[in-house]
This record gives sequence, C-alpha cells and structure tokens, in this order.
Amino acid sequence: MADPESEKQDFRLELAQQVFLYRSTDIAGLDKAQLQEQILQTIFSKGLAPYYEHICGELGWELQQSKLQEMQASNAKQLEDLAAKIKDAEENLGETEVRDALHARATFLGDTGDCEAAAAAYKETEDKTASGASKADMVFAQIRCALTPWAQVGSAQLRCA
Repeated sequence: MADPESEKQDFRLELAQQVFLYRSTDIAGLDKAQLQEQILQTIFSKGLAPYYEHICGELGWELQQSKLQEMQASNAKQLEDLAAKIKDAEENLGETEVRDALHARATFLGDTGDCEAAAAAYKETEDKTASGASKADMVFAQIRCALTPWAQVGSAQLRCA
C-alpha cells in the first residue's frame, strides 16, 4: 500500500491553497510574484481556460489573450474527440461504454475548471449510471470541482444521501 504522505494532492486543492495565500494580507514574507507565477503555470499547464478568465478578473491580473485562445482551442479539440467517442459508443458499443465516454467528458470539463458544464455532463452521466458507488464518485468529483461556492457542495451532498 502506498504511503499516504507520498500521494499527490489534487492539483485543484494545491491551486486553491496558492490563491488563498496570494489573497492573504496577514502572512508576512510571501512572495506574491512567485505565487502568481505558480498559479499561472498550473492554469496554463492544465488548460484551465474558464478559471484563467475568472482569476484574472478577480485578482486584477492582465489576461493574455493569446494564452486564453491557445487553451480554448486545445480544450475544444479535446471536447470534439470526446464527442466522437460518445457518438461511437452510442452507435457501436454498449451502455457501459457510453457511460464511460460521458464520464470522461464530465471529468475533462471538471478538470479544466468549467464547473457549470461539468455539472450538466455529470448529470447526464448520472442518468445512465446504476451503481450507487459510481454516483457517489461523481458527486465527490463535483465537490472537488466546486470547492466554492459552498452552496453547490451542499446541493451535491443532498443528491448523495
């Protein structure tokens, strides 16, 4: 069994911690420029286009249109590939493969920070899922995506009960 301390923390939690530290005015000695660089590096490496727009607006950072367009194009290409997999599964494969393809799309949307689209995609996947454990996994994925606002977390918890 793997050492719990050696397991990698979800990148969204690390990113949330970095943003919290960046916003903090109570911690002396923080290198805000280094934190901003780390935040942007994570955003760019993970293709978090929706989150990039949000965080630049919220923190007053200059939005680099070229970076945003690059991430949006990459995300659109991956969504096209996922849509093709869903279509192929619906036409040529079984229900399990359709569900897996839908889940892959929902996970991708959540990973890129498009929580609204991910929530709709998870709902579509949930409608094709019979297992309670799989439905609970999807709820937890939505909670990770949402992190805040807590109202979304509360509504997700109600569906799990």
